[in-house]
Amino acid sequence: MNRAKFDCLLETLDKLKDLSTDTPVIVEGKMDEKALREIGVTGPVYQVQTASSVFEFCEDVAKDHREALLFTDLDAAGKKIGRVVKKYLTDKGVKVDDNIAKKFLHTLDIVETEKVAVRLERVCRKFSYP
Repeated sequence: MNRAKFDCLLETLDKLKDLSTDTPVIVEGKMDEKALREIGVTGPVYQVQTASSVFEFCEDVAKDHREALLFTDLDAAGKKIGRVVKKYLTDKGVKVDDNIAKKFLHTLDIVETEKVAVRLERVCRKFSYP
């Protein structure tokens, strides 16, 4: 990773932190939420795996929110869950943004959300960033 890419990563992180104070972040499970908390996400985080069904999960999110940030893994299972959640929420009138997660994970060169904190720490050390 070069310096320009690192600076872009920090901008994306700041955007994620800022947006997540008011907009819920949807992740697959507990470890994903833990990793996002470790990188500074302080707002509401919803775990798909805690719901009895994806449909009911989306119904609950749509009751209280008009926007959501989708932060699922980029592996096959995560992409599938992401597509289903995005479709259900969009059908309920919720604006779903999955671009921040994709950009962040691609820039860190990882596919699993649960690894963002460890990978980000390593990259920050490389650039002597606090």
